[in-house]
Order: sequence, then C-alpha cells, then structure tokens
Amino acid sequence: MSPGGRAPLAPYLTLLASILVVIAVFLPWYATNIGPPFAPGTVSGFEATGLAKAALAAAAVAVLAAGALAADARRATALGPRAAEALAWVAIVAAAAAAVLVGYRLLVLPEPAEFLSRRAGLYLAMAGAAGALFAGLAQLRALDRPR
Repeated sequence: MSPGGRAPLAPYLTLLASILVVIAVFLPWYATNIGPPFAPGTVSGFEATGLAKAALAAAAVAVLAAGALAADARRATALGPRAAEALAWVAIVAAAAAAVLVGYRLLVLPEPAEFLSRRAGLYLAMAGAAGALFAGLAQLRALDRPR
C-alpha cells in the first residue's frame, strides 16, 4: 500500500487494460467493403488472424500477472519484493507482445486487404495493450520505491 494507506493504482490499470485486450479480440476487427448490404460483413480478430489469438494469449498472461499484483496491493496475498518485480516484468513483456501483435494487424491488414476496413475492436485492442504496457511500467517504477 502507498503511504496514505491506499492501494497503488497501477496493478488495477494493468489488469483492466489487459482484460480490455482479451475482450477486444472477440469484437469486430475488420469489415468487408464488398457484398450485399445485409450480408454479415464483420469478422472478429479471433476469427481473422492467428496473430490475434497470440495477442489473446499474451493478454491472458498479463491478466494473471496483474491480478496477482493487484491481490498483493490489496494485501490479499503476500508477495515478496522479488516476486512482485518478476510479475511486473511478466505483465510488461506480455503487454508489449500483445501491443506488437495488435499493432502489426493495425498497420498490415490480412489478405485480401483491399477489401477490408478496420473496426472498433482493433482500436480497442491496441488501446488496451498500450495501456497495459504503460501501467505495467508504472507498476515497476512503484515497486522500486520503498513501501
């Protein structure tokens, strides 16, 4: 806990941002620009590409690490300083991996790219991955300070 008796915010932000990535993988990432007007034209990241499945796995690892850090912040578990630092690094690396994977799919659309447009789920996944990465870095910085 912080000096004021409040739990630090970073592990909760990392947890929420990582959960956002997990949810966003199942939201529409792409829509087709051709076809009948009432045809189902959107596809989720999970359905569209294997990179989204890898981002899902990375985000799940970040959720687990951030969940353990959040439990430690609430004093529900007692992690030692080395364990907390290791979990913070796990969350950072997993969030960075998710950010790279989602970022690649944000920049490079799957084939046939000329018939696809991006949807909100892809942007939410990128925002969540970036948020988890920055919150994980904040968590690591907070661990460097004495409790």
